[in-house]
Amino acid sequence: MLYIAASFSSSLKTIAVFEGTDVVIPLSVTSELNLTEIQWTFNLLHNTRLLAMLITGESWRVLTPDKRFKITENGSLVFEDAHFEDAGVYICRFYFSDGSIQKHTVNLQVQTHNIS
Repeated sequence: MLYIAASFSSSLKTIAVFEGTDVVIPLSVTSELNLTEIQWTFNLLHNTRLLAMLITGESWRVLTPDKRFKITENGSLVFEDAHFEDAGVYICRFYFSDGSIQKHTVNLQVQTHNIS
């Protein structure tokens, strides 16, 4: 079992990117706690979709049902070529062995390029 905890590396609650750019929603390891899983979901109009998760054991196991999204070793969510449809609420949940859950929410805004 790995004993780490993750938290957002900044206090950003909203991230704004331009269409076509790469997106990183950062996490970083900050202290030793009994973390068993990191899970990223996307919420849009009461519809929740699993994007990626890391599960502990002897080592991390990675699950990414949507191949556009990747989760890094430190739990950050990464994807390329942001589309307008990617705008919305991204939720990261940390699950601990004592049954507690910590939730962090990020609003992603995807803007079009305005070239005059």
